[in-house]
Amino acid sequence: MEGPKIMNNRRFLAGLSFYLLAMLISNNCTAQEFYSVKSANYWTSPIMDEGHAKNLAKYKLVIVDGENLTNNPECLKTLKSLNPNLKLINYSNPIELYYPMAPFRPGQTSIENEIMEKYPQWLLKLSNGENAIFFKNMILLNMSSDCPRVNGKTCGEYMAEKQLKILNNPIWDGYFMDNGGRNISWVYLGKQYQIDANNDGINDNPDTLDMKWEKGISDYLALISKGMKGKNLIIANKGSLDFLNQVNGRMFEKFPNNYLGDTRANGWYQCMANAQKTGLYTIFMVNYEDLSFGIASSLLTDNVYIAIDQDNSGIHPELFVDLGKPLGIAMMNDTCYYRLYEKGKVEVYPEKRKGTIIKY
Repeated sequence: MEGPKIMNNRRFLAGLSFYLLAMLISNNCTAQEFYSVKSANYWTSPIMDEGHAKNLAKYKLVIVDGENLTNNPECLKTLKSLNPNLKLINYSNPIELYYPMAPFRPGQTSIENEIMEKYPQWLLKLSNGENAIFFKNMILLNMSSDCPRVNGKTCGEYMAEKQLKILNNPIWDGYFMDNGGRNISWVYLGKQYQIDANNDGINDNPDTLDMKWEKGISDYLALISKGMKGKNLIIANKGSLDFLNQVNGRMFEKFPNNYLGDTRANGWYQCMANAQKTGLYTIFMVNYEDLSFGIASSLLTDNVYIAIDQDNSGIHPELFVDLGKPLGIAMMNDTCYYRLYEKGKVEVYPEKRKGTIIKY
């Protein structure tokens, strides 16, 4: 959300942006009505027990690691039986492998063993030949279009094939791709040894690398979309504007994010601007201490779900407040953004990282 270049009334322009957001949503969602908080849960643990499942069933959308389909399929059935309207989304991180392998992950253990034995050329390398690593105890895979083709397939094609075997179980309503961004060069940018996706022993040009990474991820998403039988719901992490023609929403992990452009209010304005464009299944994932701020921000618009932390199956009353229907679009006064509902009001103070939910 850029500052004004001609007019200096920033409040007017901010209000106008929310007006345009409301018009955008009303044009695209005429068949759907939205009520109060759209609760989501981000469950990346490979295990789940019956108690977790009963709590998670209270949410509207739940992202669940696909290993649970093997480890505890009855819990997934419990989710759907208790809440048939729940959107159950299959989580995977196709660009990384645990190394050493984490427990309770039979699916990824099988994939890792096969890649290490048959396709070691698919490990993403640095120019000095070392493995590229972003998160500790994980190694990156070469999902770029420079990935060598081995036994007739690339790493992206292989990972899509494996993922579709999970996704095509009818229990799932859609797919969530972690690390679904278009660039990778930033992980080693400025360091002596940088990513070498084409394996020529030379640091890749960052712009060229990111172009080929974007192509590889786009090809992967296309294979997933084409291969999902009777499903067309895809969500990706992070809250950028990447691949909007291939996904139905994006997750803003640890909202607000200050790396998406405008950093005012720790990126809140940029996140809200991006969320206008990222689809009906956009998610703000917040830390618990930011819960009221995140919920109130999500309620300024109509297309945003809210999730708390990671692997948190708690029942948080704030997520289930019923404010009724919105009475109009988000507005701004001298102190905050606000929006009126049938049964209450939400207020957001971006610079203070504060939100309030007032129930009448």
